[in-house]
Amino acid sequence: MKRKIKITENQLRIITESVHQDQEVITEGWLQNIAAAVAMLAGVATSSAQSMDKLPYSPEKLGQLKTAMENPQVISQLKKMGVEDNNIQKAIDRLEDADSVRYRDITVKNEKQVQSLLRAGYHLTSVDVDTIFKEVAHKTVVERYEISLDLGENFGSGSFEFMGKQALIDTVTAMSKDGAIVNVLIESSTDKQRLSSRLEQKLASMGYKEGGNAALSHARNDQVKKTLIDMGISDTIMCQNFKVEQGSGVAGQSEKIVDSSARYVKVFIDIVKDVEEEETHPEVKSINKTYHMFNATAVNKPSGTYHFKGKNSRVKKLGKLPGKKYSNSGVRCKMPGH
Repeated sequence: MKRKIKITENQLRIITESVHQDQEVITEGWLQNIAAAVAMLAGVATSSAQSMDKLPYSPEKLGQLKTAMENPQVISQLKKMGVEDNNIQKAIDRLEDADSVRYRDITVKNEKQVQSLLRAGYHLTSVDVDTIFKEVAHKTVVERYEISLDLGENFGSGSFEFMGKQALIDTVTAMSKDGAIVNVLIESSTDKQRLSSRLEQKLASMGYKEGGNAALSHARNDQVKKTLIDMGISDTIMCQNFKVEQGSGVAGQSEKIVDSSARYVKVFIDIVKDVEEEETHPEVKSINKTYHMFNATAVNKPSGTYHFKGKNSRVKKLGKLPGKKYSNSGVRCKMPGH
């Protein structure tokens, strides 16, 4: 008996619309290609539909995802970039304990941005293809921001407990409204003051076996990283830099303050924006693609409120990065001056 494959009405529409209007003869090869396409769509749709039922998404967003996983253009793009399941499983794992979720929709114009956003956990929902008689050049602009966390207000002397979680979340959320976060570097530094034996023992019990200020720098850095991950930023775009026993003085001194300027935690964030620059060339025919994507982040009940207070906690915009093109490949841990 011949194997039968059941497809949806939407799948049938997508396939039939792909057929050339002037084709007069349906060849055997064409039928084989259609059969292969139907099989691929049916397999992907069945697998993804089972997983999507676990997502805490609204009916509208679930509908967008289901339609996307039946769209050959979306499936082809995801396969090309190595994210065949459209980050569905990653979203299930990340949002498992979320009280609710909020969405961020974004539209981008080139594949590099699509790849960066997929790495950051976004879903691709559709690909629009436009044929026009002009060239549209897209310039990718990357803004870098530095968030300085004063230890006196956010950690306290000789402590690694992060007290500024909500303030950091509010700050990063506000910054991300202007574009997509594609790169994060967390840098922590200590001075040469010796740790108490009680703090040494506590850090060791938590698995920080390097001991001393190295363990303290690592623990503070991890606290900030966990806060960013909890707010929905993927750890695949993060890197950490630990600085130990910096500044003046002699290592191991027990004075209350050795060099406060060497005690800090900083977060560097790259936000990518897309700017169009049009030049009209009527004789040139071009095809532009527009990619529609969205991301979901957990919204949990706040444990408390905190606001940056004092002159030593601040957010500073560092400006545009040099060059016309941007790639975060091999750059994430090589920021200027660090």
